[in-house]
Amino acid sequence: MIDPSLYACAPHIAPHTLREVIRVESSGNPIAVNVNVIRGRPRFRVPRIQSAAHAAQIANQAISQGYNVDLGLMQINSRNLPRLGYTVEQMLSDQCLNIKAGARILSENYSRAAQTHGPGQQALLAALSAYNTGDFRRGFTNGYVSRYTSINYGIYTRTAEASSPPSVDGPPVIEVPNPFTAGSSVYSRESSSNANSAAPSNIASPDPLN
Repeated sequence: MIDPSLYACAPHIAPHTLREVIRVESSGNPIAVNVNVIRGRPRFRVPRIQSAAHAAQIANQAISQGYNVDLGLMQINSRNLPRLGYTVEQMLSDQCLNIKAGARILSENYSRAAQTHGPGQQALLAALSAYNTGDFRRGFTNGYVSRYTSINYGIYTRTAEASSPPSVDGPPVIEVPNPFTAGSSVYSRESSSNANSAAPSNIASPDPLN
């Protein structure tokens, strides 16, 4: 799907984990652009993308009109870019930087989830939920997490367990701060009808990211 050497851009996350996020988010398309739906506003129509430069032009046009846009291999949302220190153009033309950005935020989500669930697959599932929705549970109810767990790709194969959100102590919903104002999750689609979506944190090798 992508050049395997690109997995070295995020050495703290296992290649199979990166591969699956890329598969789900963009199907391996480095110039993928998704303009998120905003309730009460017309859908921004994305033309057929011809190149990275064309993708950046379309993305910047949508952003200038108040939309937020998911970019590249790991579908990094444009609202994340200021805190990550990247540009729209970089996310669409530099696959390594795009993977670094997505891996950084997935690791951040995992570290937060592990504080509740402990290190392991449940924390990884919660992190994937947050990657898509901004919190640790909504990705289960909208079907996003099942796109990983329904297929035996090695991230998480116990599909029966994955059919419901992980149990939590305390409040029933664990909110992750909005990724674009507080800096935690890759991606939080603003009233989007699409279930797809993107802090340094080294995960020890026994954990499922490795």
